[in-house]
Amino acid sequence: MRNFRIPCLAAAVLVSACGSSAGGTATTSDVSGDSSVKDGSGSDASGDSTSADSVLADSTASDAAPDTSGSDAGPIDADPSKDFGFVVRKPAEHVLKCTNPSPMAGDTLTASDADFICTFAYKGQTGHVYLQNTASGCTSGGMSNLATFTGTGAWISLANGVFAMSGASYDWGGNHHNDSLEFDWQGTHFRLFHSSFGFGWRKCQPMDCIQVTKGVGGDLVEDGCTKDRTLPIWCSQVEADGSYPPPVDAFKKCLGDPNGG
Repeated sequence: MRNFRIPCLAAAVLVSACGSSAGGTATTSDVSGDSSVKDGSGSDASGDSTSADSVLADSTASDAAPDTSGSDAGPIDADPSKDFGFVVRKPAEHVLKCTNPSPMAGDTLTASDADFICTFAYKGQTGHVYLQNTASGCTSGGMSNLATFTGTGAWISLANGVFAMSGASYDWGGNHHNDSLEFDWQGTHFRLFHSSFGFGWRKCQPMDCIQVTKGVGGDLVEDGCTKDRTLPIWCSQVEADGSYPPPVDAFKKCLGDPNGG
């Protein structure tokens, strides 16, 4: 696995568990500040003061959030001891009230946040993305209740630093759970989806390809999720303890795929 060494994470990235640089999976270590990395002017890479940055946490789980100075225009502070520079939160579990519950289910649903670390490769840029999606609502899926999510953070780790992105969202993908992730980066809207479906049009593995669209639900600009999988990536979901499987491509067509298994 490729690891990046980026300047220390500042006030906006909040404490959680991250992947170790050796094993590619996350461990549970905390960060209290980034007072050690400074530029020549006596301030850290994001331009804040020389005092250690504060760390915020809610009552349920530690969150990571983008540095307020981070954008497409420049890198944010990042933790050099973590895989890809990301500080990965522990996903929290939520009891959600269903406003339109399925008649076959109750009026509440227990669901966890859906956070992912994925590879990224598009037009010569290669790296990793980390997206946080908080379980925030419940809707009827017909036969069952399904969680809906609010995108709460998105970052990309490239050779020249970690950058905050915008437009993070996650779609559970209906009863078949054919899920997708979306985000904006440098004026382009990306959707991470699946290129192979098995019996009953069901996914059999994590998101494995990129589609470029005109915004959420917009027309396709470039479809890398055809049977030829022309824009391959691979996603790993962050587990409850903050660890995640190494995002190493293990793609193979699903059993029952009409395009060949």
